[in-house]
Amino acid sequence: MQHTHFTRDSLDAEGREFLCDRGISIPVAQQMGVASANGAISFPYVFNGEIVRVKYRNMQDKKKMWFSKKDDERENFKMPFWNQRIWPTSDYLIITEGEFDAIAIAQLGASCVVSLPNGAASVVSTFKNHYDYLQSFSEIYIAFDMDEAGEKAVNEAKKLIPPKKFRRIMFPAKDANDWVAQNPGIDKHELDHLMRNASKICVDEIVHFRDLPETFYQSRDRGVPTGWKDLDDLIGGIRPKEMTVISADTGAGKTTFSVNLLCNLIRKDPSGFWINSWEMDYEVIIRKVASVVLGSKFKTQAFTSEQIKAFKAWMHKHNAMINPKRSKADIPSLQKQIELASKVYGVKYVLLDHLDYISATSKEKEGHEKIKDAVVGIHDMAMEYDVHILLIAHPKQLEDGSGKMHMGQLKGSAAIKQYADNILLLQNMAQADLASPDNRMKVLIPKNRFFGTKGEVTLRYIPESDSYIDNSQIFSPRRSYEEG
Repeated sequence: MQHTHFTRDSLDAEGREFLCDRGISIPVAQQMGVASANGAISFPYVFNGEIVRVKYRNMQDKKKMWFSKKDDERENFKMPFWNQRIWPTSDYLIITEGEFDAIAIAQLGASCVVSLPNGAASVVSTFKNHYDYLQSFSEIYIAFDMDEAGEKAVNEAKKLIPPKKFRRIMFPAKDANDWVAQNPGIDKHELDHLMRNASKICVDEIVHFRDLPETFYQSRDRGVPTGWKDLDDLIGGIRPKEMTVISADTGAGKTTFSVNLLCNLIRKDPSGFWINSWEMDYEVIIRKVASVVLGSKFKTQAFTSEQIKAFKAWMHKHNAMINPKRSKADIPSLQKQIELASKVYGVKYVLLDHLDYISATSKEKEGHEKIKDAVVGIHDMAMEYDVHILLIAHPKQLEDGSGKMHMGQLKGSAAIKQYADNILLLQNMAQADLASPDNRMKVLIPKNRFFGTKGEVTLRYIPESDSYIDNSQIFSPRRSYEEG
């Protein structure tokens, strides 16, 4: 469709008549940059003080709508809200489905108002792309249309707005524009009344069984497979809202095992992972991932051109993320990061390597209280943000140097035993028995909240790809296990 070009803030006679018929204030519309010419009305989209797009709408047929586009626009362009800007106050923000609704609210005296660029269908993408902008407001009023599409969009918005900020304005008409057009005498008092009575998200701690979603009638998901059948036979898989603690003696392969697990998960679930390793440089971690993905261990050697091409293709296809910083993470900072990772980037699996770097930032004075403070906070994050957190925890120094472990040897074992959903203790058999004929590793499972089953399995380490495979054909994977 051919674009219509005209000067910003210019309204021809047809445009003025069109706005008047809708009950729209011409001065307010002009102040917000609305213009018209040649049978089309336009809305400039401004970001950081610059017009980045212009939306055009045919005044005779509202289905005929198009956007201008800059020739030099970047691929990662993120469409802003219409009228998105920084106001002197950030007490509240009102979000409408369309530009006319936003103008209608603005002419009642509520200046902090924006609209979605493409109606209800664009709520998720726009909210995610401008998540930080939304968080700068104390209260966010959703003023979507009073129809089925509007209600669906409201439910999507709820997932991306903190409950304490969410408000839903209920109009006595289809939308804000219709409300203003049908009631030409209303003013800010009527809008204030709707805002005061806007519905909130209820956070009641006492709920009757019959008022809960009936999902408890359905079968429970065993989780995403770990990639190792013998381990899945015991723990089922990796599930959201759980925390798995992984521990082993120094050099036994905790990080390598965890990276392998994440690579196996991302093959089955495209949601993706986010790695935090405060102990290893991020390049080392990425090379471990590449080793598993490409089946060739990258210890020191450079990638070939074919390997670079293959790994770039894998990175383009998979939602794999990492924290390149190695500074210690306190619980409040980590909570904000996991909130962003899960809600904006869609991450479902988080690796924290390791617990000591987090517990060291706790305000608690005693060592065991520091660990409890960190473990409780991490478990709460898994529950709140619907992610699975893999937490690497170091053991106390093993007295005999055998590599054999039990749960009591974990630092802060009381807190970990209480709050972890799963505990995996890795035992490098070469450390325990120098005469071991192969690269075997036992995975001991002293806690398994989902199934309640304890046990052990054996994996085999493949040096050529820095990865682990099932070892069923070599060693019986199922034996009784006592905690010790």
